[in-house]
Amino acid sequence: MRRIQHEHKHPLPLVGGERYWDIAYNYLVCHHGYTFVGRGLGYQPGANGSRYNNERYYAICGLIGADDPAPPQTMLDDIRAVADWVRAYDQAGANIKGRHVKGHRDLADTKCPGQLYPYIGKGTFG
Repeated sequence: MRRIQHEHKHPLPLVGGERYWDIAYNYLVCHHGYTFVGRGLGYQPGANGSRYNNERYYAICGLIGADDPAPPQTMLDDIRAVADWVRAYDQAGANIKGRHVKGHRDLADTKCPGQLYPYIGKGTFG
């Protein structure tokens, strides 16, 4: 978490990363099923590729690499729980048809969320 925070606050100039005031995600979930609060509820993320998308979607990050084994059920369950909680507590997506979860690649030119993307299409995250 500290590494992610440092990278978001102090990006490498050669990579062209954006500089954020803190972690760009609202929540982050590890493979053990622990949830970490980034920006939390009520704060616009900076991780969704554009201002338009950041104004409309929360950002929940699954802490899994492209070369890691398949995500464990504990991680999938916790991502679903966070998505459900955000929708219930803050009416996230209330003005968006379907109030569904999108993968980062649905919003920007990226391969993210990697191994988690097939679970979005299956409706695992709501």
